[in-house]
Amino acid sequence: NKNLVVTDNDLFNLKEAGKWANFLAILGFIGTGFFTIVFFVMLFVNVFMSFIYLLLGGVYFFISLYLLKFGKFSKKVFLSKTEVDFSSSLLFLNKFFTTSGIITIIFIVIYVLMFIGMVVGMMTLPFFNMNTL
Repeated sequence: NKNLVVTDNDLFNLKEAGKWANFLAILGFIGTGFFTIVFFVMLFVNVFMSFIYLLLGGVYFFISLYLLKFGKFSKKVFLSKTEVDFSSSLLFLNKFFTTSGIITIIFIVIYVLMFIGMVVGMMTLPFFNMNTL
């Protein structure tokens, strides 16, 4: 069982990554605000689509929150050099990537289903029906 050694350079790199995480988290919260505004506007146009925007805004909110917390703890670990802060920063980084990965898988499945639906739809059109040739 070996102990992990974290150098000052490693802590500096973690702090720098935290700065970028904070920046991206702020942009994510702004995006969440846009999704919320579109949600309210779409309530008057299409109720189903409005809830899609609400769902996307919620996902963006949690992804941004995990990034913000990673940024906070990565800065904190640079100053305090405690194992608790280091573990907390990695916990929120893990939550960010887990949530992002799950959302990516969901969108890939949706795209594949849309493609299959498009192909099936095209094959039902008379132009693409091979039996009429």
